Amino acid sequence: MMDITRESTIGVDDRVSPSVTVPALLLLLALSLIVFQYKTLAKFGVLPPGRSFAGPLRYYQAVAERVAFDFFDGLLLALVLIAGVALVGFEVYGRRLSHFLAAVFRREVWTRLLLLLASAVSVRYYFAAGEFSWAGDAPHHLALAWVTAESLSHLEIPIWTYYFGAGSPYLQFYGPLFFLLTGAVDLLFGDIYRSIKLVLGTAHMLSGFGLYLLARRLGCRRAAALLAGLAYVLCFWHVQQVLVMGRFALGIFYALLPWPFVCFERLRSSQRPLAWAFAGGASLSALVYTHPGYGFFALVLFGLYAVCRLASVRPTRRRLGHCVLLLGVGLVLSAYLLLGMLLERGDTGLGGMDFGLVLGGKGAGAGVPDPTWQHLLVWSNYRFWLFAAPSNWYGGYLGISVVALAAVGLCWVFKRRSLWAVGLCCIAALALVFAHGAPPLRYIEVVQAMNSARFLLFVAFFLALCCGFGVRALQLRFRGVFTLLLLAVCIDLGPTTLQQPYVPAGTDDLDNPQTMWYRYRTEASTFRSRGELPPYRISWLRGAVSHFTAVGFLPFASRVPTPDILLSADLAPGRLFSQPLLDFTSHIVGAADRFEGVEKSPPFTLAKAGFAMLNVRHLLLTWSDGSIRPLQLAADSPVLVAPRIEGYTLEELQRIPYAEMAGRTPLSAQDPDERAVLRALWTIEKTGVDIDNKRAARILLQGGDTRELRGRPEVKVLEHRVENQRVELVVETSAPCFARLAYAYYPHMDVLVNGVKVDPMQTVGGFIALELGRGRQQVELLPRLSFLRRGLLWLNGLVLLVGIVLIGSEHRQIKNKITTGE
Repeated sequence: MMDITRESTIGVDDRVSPSVTVPALLLLLALSLIVFQYKTLAKFGVLPPGRSFAGPLRYYQAVAERVAFDFFDGLLLALVLIAGVALVGFEVYGRRLSHFLAAVFRREVWTRLLLLLASAVSVRYYFAAGEFSWAGDAPHHLALAWVTAESLSHLEIPIWTYYFGAGSPYLQFYGPLFFLLTGAVDLLFGDIYRSIKLVLGTAHMLSGFGLYLLARRLGCRRAAALLAGLAYVLCFWHVQQVLVMGRFALGIFYALLPWPFVCFERLRSSQRPLAWAFAGGASLSALVYTHPGYGFFALVLFGLYAVCRLASVRPTRRRLGHCVLLLGVGLVLSAYLLLGMLLERGDTGLGGMDFGLVLGGKGAGAGVPDPTWQHLLVWSNYRFWLFAAPSNWYGGYLGISVVALAAVGLCWVFKRRSLWAVGLCCIAALALVFAHGAPPLRYIEVVQAMNSARFLLFVAFFLALCCGFGVRALQLRFRGVFTLLLLAVCIDLGPTTLQQPYVPAGTDDLDNPQTMWYRYRTEASTFRSRGELPPYRISWLRGAVSHFTAVGFLPFASRVPTPDILLSADLAPGRLFSQPLLDFTSHIVGAADRFEGVEKSPPFTLAKAGFAMLNVRHLLLTWSDGSIRPLQLAADSPVLVAPRIEGYTLEELQRIPYAEMAGRTPLSAQDPDERAVLRALWTIEKTGVDIDNKRAARILLQGGDTRELRGRPEVKVLEHRVENQRVELVVETSAPCFARLAYAYYPHMDVLVNGVKVDPMQTVGGFIALELGRGRQQVELLPRLSFLRRGLLWLNGLVLLVGIVLIGSEHRQIKNKITTGE
């Protein structure tokens, strides 16, 4: 391995001392861009967030109509242009920028500092004024981050939440790292918007640093590695995927992706291979904990890279063992999430997903548009394209300059056997995008589970790395070419950093006393002051508002739990009961001209009984004109009692509801949601709800026997305390009875009745049912991690402990060798 600590810059006379002109111009450019961001670009927040105007003319017209500029805005723009043109001029006449860069590249620390400063200026838009828009994929990331911050503020480790659905295994089937990190930061700031901005902005800035280190380890000079790192930061798809599309967690993924490769390269030559092996394994698992889907493919591509590198360099048996250790540590530490999701998915909406080869397999990505060459190669900052391009956000500009340099780099690496791994991984990433629908990839369900545009993340990573090798190849062939290449990349991708990704503060009206959100938050404040959630729920018939926006925003704005679900990994009540009920009621309201014609109709009366079974107190109705009418239901209860239970097998549930309820919904028979709606309505009607007396004619069970008790039980709710991860319910019953709780059944939950653990029954729809005696009954719901996940956590702790011991021993051995002069 080459010495990467001492080198000079090829093609530049580093004996010439640089003047202060170039640093002054660079400082002026940086400061002008930062002030321009906060003074001028903040005004662009009035434009619809996430909307593309297709061509530059339409974008110009929208800006001219809605944005009011002043003299200072023009002055700032002039300063940016003057500083940029002056830098180009000084390079053309005197090569002063080249001399400045040559001085920087003499030392590793100066090069790294320049990269970090350039990256910080490039990602300034993360820290812009304003708030996140509740559009795209942002709402569920915002909501989950906020719930995590709430949980951490109460000194809880978030494994469950009662904010969504009827209770949900929180972050057990979704990557928790971004949310835990944001929640921890929010303990300092107490402002979830600011906390997310800080986490994402810092991650994007540091992403290029990791790629720089990898390029250096693979033989790139400082200049080439710096350009590779900067290309990774500036690639527009990077910011489009994270901020425009609202996939916040991927900001952490971009930053972490280089590190398993860096650690792998370091352990091959370092005197501390054990330390780098454990660090590499931890970084691999961190990718999985950020996003399991992307993390899985990161493991696959890393495995391909490692095998190819080992085959080309022929390591010693000891070094080969360290490489295996790295991969093993990564897999073991990831097992808590990957193995847990695989084996426990049957209790969630992921139960229907298979992992393996499926002929004609289709996953979540089916029907989503694939990125086209126009998306990737026609200049765009998403707000507009320079030339016509398909108008969807499944693809973003990679950079003509980066792609051209990467093409040169690919040719260069394939001429060197030791670097084939980089080229093969780049081609594999490109195949996942452009051959996504072709055999054999079309038959692999785990590939089809992610649409092809998602794999552009890996394309951006390997293209940026190959870009460094392209620069290196051109440096060896053409003297003084680096500065020209740097300017080309900055001119190409620099304008894409002129972003205003936020809306003006106060757009969501959370602090406006005239809005319903404010009233709900005020009502909930009594419970929240005691560290509790309100013991009732709120639901929104959202109309044209997207599912993610409505479900994510509702509990955040009202501070009240909702029975609706965010993710397919949530439990049965959301999929089998609350969502079909919402679909049914939305059709009723959407077809009505006025509320008075709906309120007393039999379908709406039936729907209100269903919402009562969900413990919903507040219902928001969205009319065809977009207006929202709040409705407070007459009664809500967390418990219904009945003298009778009726058990139904899965086969009966597939047959009975649809035969009895055919034609009872406004949905057509061809609507894929009709069967779910019919089943929910059959459950409500068959249950026979008398909500005023918190009573039901019967409780329907999934499986189990049919039994009946004597008497006509009644129940009083004496106490109902809901926390984010715990429920306590105290009731008084007039006779022995069966009780249906408005909380989700989950096998990994302790249910205590009067302090004694009992085995709950599961209702049709996935709720908890219990048999209670007469008198005062105290019911506690205590969700917990499964035995499998607890065992895997202990295993992770053991692996980390062993790692610390081995790394400490390795450090002492090296220290002893230095002391003894060996």
